[in-house]
Amino acid sequence: MKNDIITAKVRGGRNSSVELFRIVAMLFVLICHFNGWFLGGISDIHDSTVSLEQRIGQTFIQSCGLVCVNCFIIISGWFGLKFTFMRVWRMWAILVCLIIPFDILSLFVCSNATFKITTFIRDFCAFPAFSYYIQDYMLLMFFSPLFNLFINKYREKALGYALMLWMIEFGLESIFNCDTVFINNGYSLFHFILMYLLSRSLYFHQDKLKMIGKKKWIALYMSCALLISFLSLTPYEHTWGYSNPIAIIESFALFFFFLSFHFHSRKVNWIASSTFAVFILHCQSPIINVCRKVDNYVMDTYSYGQYLLIIGFFIIIVFFFCISIDKLRIYFVNPYFEKIGSCLNSKLSKYFIYDN
Repeated sequence: MKNDIITAKVRGGRNSSVELFRIVAMLFVLICHFNGWFLGGISDIHDSTVSLEQRIGQTFIQSCGLVCVNCFIIISGWFGLKFTFMRVWRMWAILVCLIIPFDILSLFVCSNATFKITTFIRDFCAFPAFSYYIQDYMLLMFFSPLFNLFINKYREKALGYALMLWMIEFGLESIFNCDTVFINNGYSLFHFILMYLLSRSLYFHQDKLKMIGKKKWIALYMSCALLISFLSLTPYEHTWGYSNPIAIIESFALFFFFLSFHFHSRKVNWIASSTFAVFILHCQSPIINVCRKVDNYVMDTYSYGQYLLIIGFFIIIVFFFCISIDKLRIYFVNPYFEKIGSCLNSKLSKYFIYDN
């Protein structure tokens, strides 16, 4: 077994440190949503109507969890996306099996739900309107062979090009305050491509990265979280954006911290295999409606300290509830999709690029 931080496998299976990182990233998504999104946004640090305890708590929690979406793209870039028919098919199967049934369910249990044929078609085509992440990730996967060919050909120069794109994003958004649609605080395909190229390029600089110990990585992560917290006190408009340069450094620091560990756990891998389902399901009606009502009720009823304990426990419940739904899909529905996919793969795979 290689003794460096990029080892993808350990004796007995895949390196579970990466899978644990995936779980933590998904929990951060839930935490950030409960930390402000369900409440209509994070309380302004200068808002005197909110307790100081809550303002400090929300700010620091958001600063720590801001890495969530970047983390998933970093994983994809580090190991490289493969644009194959079966990968696209499995992604489509997950989305259709988890989105369409809840679209139908919401029509019966949600009073404000309405049927729109355009929404149904987009959901069926795995391009749902409710999630920018799924849209951008599908497009990133589609273009990944081009990015992989470029990085494989220009390994030494690729990092320089990726850093140049980073400077463009930083310059347009932070210096010139030009919040264009293709940057949009990191909620964009441009940012996904940037993060993918940065991660994929850094993969080929492993010898330098492995010289940095795990203590330094976690120290860098915590330092970035504190810097973001203090940045929220300034007039800077992009503090909570995924494109915040400090948040990008923070994301890589946390990734390299986890990657410096090597262990194998079937339980961790089993849970991590359904994290994407958690991402999809917790934003689906009626689950999101329940989450929003619980979050608002607990915030209005209890002190902030009690809120953190109750919501922390509720987040774990939501997480494993979504995991359970996906495991039912895997055990009862997925085998049929795999058989159909295998049949189609033999006929259509020649149109997909296998960039191993």
